Amino acid sequence: MADIPRTALERVLARASELQTTTPEGAESVSEERLLEIAKEVGLDLAHVRQAIAEERARLPMSETESGPMLDSLGPAALGAQRTVPGTPDDILRRLDAWMPRMESLSTRRRIGDRQSWEPRHDPFGNFLRSFGVGGRRLDLVRVDQMTASVTAVDNTRSVVRLDADI
Repeated sequence: MADIPRTALERVLARASELQTTTPEGAESVSEERLLEIAKEVGLDLAHVRQAIAEERARLPMSETESGPMLDSLGPAALGAQRTVPGTPDDILRRLDAWMPRMESLSTRRRIGDRQSWEPRHDPFGNFLRSFGVGGRRLDLVRVDQMTASVTAVDNTRSVVRLDADI
């Protein structure tokens, strides 16, 4: 058998997975343990696979967005960013929950598990702060209707943080 170059490995595995799921006997899902076994067999670093799993879990389902010439010219209605950072989900959400009201004048909307959302304050003082900034600083999230953070643990010391803003 001929060796497959490392650069082709990802394409081959992705295509094989696609083929398997399109056949009637194809599996609908794979357990995390099985995925780690497969990754080990093909020589992938398990730390990277765990990070990829955490990033996938942090993704929010994309909603249908309206489009048209006018809406398209205004730009996207939602923005998202994702990074792996040091800390546990509880620690990171606690820090974000302290930051959002103090530095962005956003109040907690709800927290469910490792996901939390904030919205603009709905009082006159909150509107004033958002309009003119705090301490001479203009608020970065002044036009946000809702900010959502999803934090997923990679391991004991790192987490994937996904921030999504509805504008």
